[in-house]
Amino acid sequence: MSTSARKKIERGIAIACSFSKTCPILILPTAFRIRPRLTIVAAIGAVILMVCAGIFHIARGEGAVISVNIIFALLAVIAAWGRYLKAPIR
Repeated sequence: MSTSARKKIERGIAIACSFSKTCPILILPTAFRIRPRLTIVAAIGAVILMVCAGIFHIARGEGAVISVNIIFALLAVIAAWGRYLKAPIR
């Protein structure tokens, strides 16, 4: 397997792992109406986690992969804003 193919696979795995960790914590509390305010807390936690992950990647010289962290952080900010201000669930 070539190096470029291996890097593409590793990047795909990183994206899948980030997606599988971030989405359930943002969706499940609201979907099941079990303390829907937890969605806001989870979104803020996801933003903090993605900022720390971006700093970690930059420190290791992996600046090319922080785009994934930025995208997930933005999605979490939108989820927090949406559930807190735009369409809160009571």
